[in-house]
Amino acid sequence: MSINSNLPSFHTFDPIVNDPLDIIPAILTSLGGDHKELKKASPHSIDIQNLKEGSEPIFAPATILYLSIGELDSEGRRADSIDSSSGKE
Repeated sequence: MSINSNLPSFHTFDPIVNDPLDIIPAILTSLGGDHKELKKASPHSIDIQNLKEGSEPIFAPATILYLSIGELDSEGRRADSIDSSSGKE
C-alpha cells in the first residue's frame, strides 16, 4: 500500500491559549444555549462572540472546541501555525 503524497497532513500545530479540558464545561453549557462562559473564555473569537443567547450553536461541539482554544489577535485573526513555514519532507 502506497501513500499518496498529494494528500495533506492530518495534523495542526496551531498555538492555543485555552486548555481544551478547561473549556469543555463551557461548551456543554453552550450546547443548551447559554453562551456566557464560552464567550468570556474566548473574547477574541468572532464566531463564538456571535452566538445568540438562548439559541443552540450552529457549530458542532468539536468545531466549538477548535474555535475557542486557538490563539487569536484582538481583531479575531488566527495566529500563524507553528509549522506554517516548514516544508513537507
